[in-house]
Amino acid sequence: MEMTLSQAADLIGIPQKRLYRAVKAGKLKAVQRHQGSRWEYLVTRQDLEDFERSTERLVDQDARPVATDPETGRPT
Repeated sequence: MEMTLSQAADLIGIPQKRLYRAVKAGKLKAVQRHQGSRWEYLVTRQDLEDFERSTERLVDQDARPVATDPETGRPT
C-alpha cells in the first residue's frame, strides 16, 4: 500500500518535512507521482518501517550513559 508523505508522517508521528528531507537524501525510498498541477511522493509501509528502524538505530547509537554525582544527581 502506498501513501503520501503527509499520510506517512501522520502515521508515525513526525513532521512531513523530515520525511521529505529523508527522501531527498536517499534515506527513504519513494516514487514521484504527478497529482494535478504538482508532484507528490509516495512511500510504501515497508519502506517507512525500514526508515523508522534505521533512525531508531542511529538514536540508540548516539545515546551514551552519563556519569552522575550520586549526591546531587547532576552530570559529572
